[in-house]
Amino acid sequence: MRVIWHRHFKLIASTGISRMGSYPFPLCRLYRDTMGNVNSSAVKANTLRPGDHIFIWDRTHWSFTYQHHGIVWKSGESVEDVQVCHVWTPLDGFRQAQADSNFRVSTLEQFLYHRSLNDLRLVEYERHKASKRDVVLARCRLLLGHGRGGYHPIIQNCEYAALWCKTGDQWSSQTLTPGHGTIPFEDQLRKVDVLAMKHQVAVIEGVTVSKPLSKVFVLRSMAAHCSGWTASRPKW
Repeated sequence: MRVIWHRHFKLIASTGISRMGSYPFPLCRLYRDTMGNVNSSAVKANTLRPGDHIFIWDRTHWSFTYQHHGIVWKSGESVEDVQVCHVWTPLDGFRQAQADSNFRVSTLEQFLYHRSLNDLRLVEYERHKASKRDVVLARCRLLLGHGRGGYHPIIQNCEYAALWCKTGDQWSSQTLTPGHGTIPFEDQLRKVDVLAMKHQVAVIEGVTVSKPLSKVFVLRSMAAHCSGWTASRPKW
């Protein structure tokens, strides 16, 4: 085991991968050159596709270096055109931002937040380990608007949400821990809403395997959006 001290936190990185073996997604870097199993590559804005998992190194919000993660929602030719789903807020000020942050759509320019496009990375997955793009986007749609005020850099950060959208599992390579619950921000949802979301995800995954993409868009239109879930299970 390797122990990394960085300001206020003690972070532990495993030198092996046996601890990760049961998790169906790649291991990203905790810090530059700290972990050798790097499955990411530099990318340009106009090459991004909907459903891509991206991250950028950030040193602006906290007293330690971390990765900010998101899922590409819409492609485009420039940082102003590309849209990204991620845990984010347009507000400044720690308290205001913490209270308002939730899983929402922004431009890639807002995702970068004055950081260099050269530091943007595309997370690379083996084909069988990542969900199909339409499933990834459907999970994003289901998660939109959730998590207001629930962000935490250690136990519920943006990487948990992005990994869940991409794979259906919660995990953070930065803290080397699984997320709380099976759905990001699950502790903020009522039990009936959690069950409804799990049901819809299962239906979407099942339909995607055997039916055309148009059916998935029908399911998306039935899902709740930023306003949150209703107490009753959606009617299909």
